[in-house]
Amino acid sequence: MGMNLQALRDWMNSPEFEISSQRFFEKLKREDERKEYHIQYIHDNYKDRLDEIIQKLVDKYGSNEYIQREYGLGYQPRETLLWVMLTYAKKYGTEFTDEEYENYAGMFTSGMYHLGDWVFEVLQGQGSALLVYKKEELKLNKK
Repeated sequence: MGMNLQALRDWMNSPEFEISSQRFFEKLKREDERKEYHIQYIHDNYKDRLDEIIQKLVDKYGSNEYIQREYGLGYQPRETLLWVMLTYAKKYGTEFTDEEYENYAGMFTSGMYHLGDWVFEVLQGQGSALLVYKKEELKLNKK
């Protein structure tokens, strides 16, 4: 075990590690810039149609056809575009107030945002889940 730890330390002090780390963080930066570009593009071109777009995404990702196709490919159904819209909601929507969290958030809720007629709720447990629903579907917590 000691040799493995020393080998790791040696590698972390090497030029290869420095180059690898730099590439990794440059890649993360490019991904963030690309995401920001897409969020801005959506805002500039579609901000007046967000409710319609979100409804289409919710309908698509909630359809039995989509869910079965994803499972057939060996995936938990992916909801990539809804996660992009969550990023949009964080930037252009409003986060729930403390009082709203108290009234509506569940035990595993880590974030809730208003965007138009919609609520984006992020849940953290053994993984992450995103719930997207109309504001009128909000339910008070039973306490």
